[in-house]
Amino acid sequence: ALAAFYGSALPDFMIWNSVEALPWWWKPFESATFTLAAILILPALLAFLFSYAYFKKRVGGVYFSIITLSLASIMSIMI
Repeated sequence: ALAAFYGSALPDFMIWNSVEALPWWWKPFESATFTLAAILILPALLAFLFSYAYFKKRVGGVYFSIITLSLASIMSIMI
């Protein structure tokens, strides 16, 4: 759809920033099935890994709150 309108399959912001091709890891996301599965599975997997590490190492109290706040800050900056 983008190629017919803009002459390129890249989104506007990538063209403005002189990006000429999508990264290699973006190719699987052309499939809607893979994308929907990734939307559901990747956050759940990441949450499981962090929570497993928290409980395995018995992180608690102030350290738990510091880690939680830092992860929330990282995610808000990335989004």
